[in-house]
Formats: sequence, C-alpha cells, structure tokens
Amino acid sequence: MSQIYTDKLLMTLPNIFNAKTAFSGALAKLQITDGITDGTKAFTVKRSQTPVVINNYDTTKSLNSGQSRFGDVNEVTYGDIDVNYDTPYALNEAIDKFTVKADENQAIADRHELQGIALTRRSNARLGAYLSAQAGQSVELTDYTAENVAQLFNTVAAAYTDNEVDGNLYAYVTPTLFNAMVDLIQFKSLTGATVDVNNNKLINYKGFTVESTPSRYFTSGDVAYFTAEGIVIPFMGIEFSRTIEDSNFAGQLLQTAVKAGQYLQEENKPAVVKATIKSGK
Repeated sequence: MSQIYTDKLLMTLPNIFNAKTAFSGALAKLQITDGITDGTKAFTVKRSQTPVVINNYDTTKSLNSGQSRFGDVNEVTYGDIDVNYDTPYALNEAIDKFTVKADENQAIADRHELQGIALTRRSNARLGAYLSAQAGQSVELTDYTAENVAQLFNTVAAAYTDNEVDGNLYAYVTPTLFNAMVDLIQFKSLTGATVDVNNNKLINYKGFTVESTPSRYFTSGDVAYFTAEGIVIPFMGIEFSRTIEDSNFAGQLLQTAVKAGQYLQEENKPAVVKATIKSGK
C-alpha cells in the first residue's frame, strides 16, 4: 500500500526555496510542476532573433513606383527553444514505527521540510556553478586592498552601463571578500557604502546590493557573481513523493523524485559578471 504526498511537497518546497535560496536577487520566481511526464523537457521558450532595423523615410521614391518610402520590410519570426531539466534528485528514507518515536504523519511533514531545505542548498551550489559558467565577462581581483576592491566594482559597474543593463543590480560575494569590504569601510579605506550588519549586506555600493554568500556555492577561484535582477529562471519538477510499506521493517519508505534546472536567455549573459581572485591571494 502506498500514499502520495506530492501535493504536500508542492506546497512546502516553494516557501522553503524562497526563504533559503542564495542568489535570490538574480532569480525569477521558482517554476514548479507536479506529476511531470516528459523525461527531459521542462518548458519551451518562444524566442525571436530578428534584429530591429531602423530605416530612413525616403521621400525621393515616387508614390506610383510601387516602392515603399518606409524602406525594406523586416520580417519578424520566432523559434522554439526547449529548456530541459539537467539534474535528477532522489530521496529514499525509512520511517520505522519502532524507532521513529513520533507520529508518522508529523514525521513525514518534518522530513518534507528538511528535504526542501536540502534540495534548496543543493540548488544553491548548482546555481552558483551555472552563474560562473554563463557569465558574459570575467574580471580578476588582484587582492583585497581598498584600491583593488574599488577598481573591481568600478570595472563591473562600467560594464553594466556600457551594456545598458537596466534594473536592480546585485553582487554576491564570498565571506572573505565581504568581510574585507566591511573592514575597509570601518577603517574609512573604502567609502560610499552603507553596511547592514544584521543581514550581511552592503547597501548600494557602486550601484550594487552586496550580499555575503557561503563559499561552497562558488566555483573554485571565484569570489563574486554580479547579476541583474530576476534574469535566471529556476525550475523544479516533482515526479512524485510517496510512502510505500516495506516488508523488511515495521514501517514505510518515504521516496521523493525531483528534477531541476535553470534558464538564462543568451542575450542576458552580459548581465552576469564573475570575479576571480588572483592565484595565491
């Protein structure tokens, strides 16, 4: 005998993800689906790669010539891009009536919450690797001195201006870089930033909200990911979450199968910049 708990996980997981996710400013709302049937495809994006062409209005063309004074017609077309799940997750846990020492339904609810936290942390690492791989530009930080930290932010801010990136901007930095910035600010070596110590944020330094992020979510050698707001779409598909009675012990197996992925449009890659630290620093 089995019971399906997909709906309960479907309600729990988005709340946990929104509360616990790293790089939250870079992310759009989590797209989550239950009972997924497609083996790989999460969704399809309609995308047009037709550039905008601006013509000169040409009054020298005769109205009787059959030629348009508006210039050549630029036909707009769209193509379909399939966005696929790239990471399958499986959770397999036992709830034995003799050893659990708690109400089974409460235990299942507790495990769903803890599973959601674990899946979100695994997602954080995946998203960090994705931002590193998709960054449109990489900038090297020589060391953690005030001059070089300021130069890093100046370089990235200039890149966002040159690329005409609109919206709120975020910088997710390792604790080492964040603490160095806080120390530099306190000693007046780094100016122009406001520190929100309670939330581990620097408010509006060079136009960025700077947030301390666990080092384990960064690719080795990276110390910061700069992003515009809401440009990465995270998604998860829940195949099922169920309990199954097991004849080998007095209880049930709690099994969950989830697929996950993320999507960044090609034209938005310039809105992601990563910073690396010079080797040996």
